[in-house]
Amino acid sequence: ILVSSPALQAQNNPAAPPAGSSISERELFNTWLAKQEEGWAAYNIAKAYHDAYNEFSNSDERAKLDILAESAFKYYEKSAETGYGKAQANVGFCYDTGFGTNKNQTIAKKWYEQAAKQGNKFGQLNYAQHLLNDAKGVVDIKSIQEARRWFNEAFRQDPQFESAAYGIGMTY
Repeated sequence: ILVSSPALQAQNNPAAPPAGSSISERELFNTWLAKQEEGWAAYNIAKAYHDAYNEFSNSDERAKLDILAESAFKYYEKSAETGYGKAQANVGFCYDTGFGTNKNQTIAKKWYEQAAKQGNKFGQLNYAQHLLNDAKGVVDIKSIQEARRWFNEAFRQDPQFESAAYGIGMTY
């Protein structure tokens, strides 16, 4: 029996300006808004909303949290559609968890696959996890081998990526 790894992870890069930067967060956000048709800018807008959601996640203001999550998803999706791998991985995460959108495992898997093919380690990890989950119950050797390949790709990028190492082990 295959047991699922707790591998599901979102791409996590700080959206704030680097320490010591003379640019304000407001100026940075306005720059991203002006360039939101470019994948990297839309991704950073999404991360700012996602970070705000995380900051207020203990709040009782469910409506505000829903707006933040929906806004993050909107900009992740906009960025992902430009082919930006980080955003593709996070759109998969949003569909996987229902963050800002309805849960849909099939669509999540497709976005993870796109990110994985671009070399995004979070896309690789989560796509491999979906392949492994799909193989459970039916013991689909081909899917298990494909999952192992993607777990290995993620692990090659970062040998400290414990979830990828765990996934490799699970495929054996």
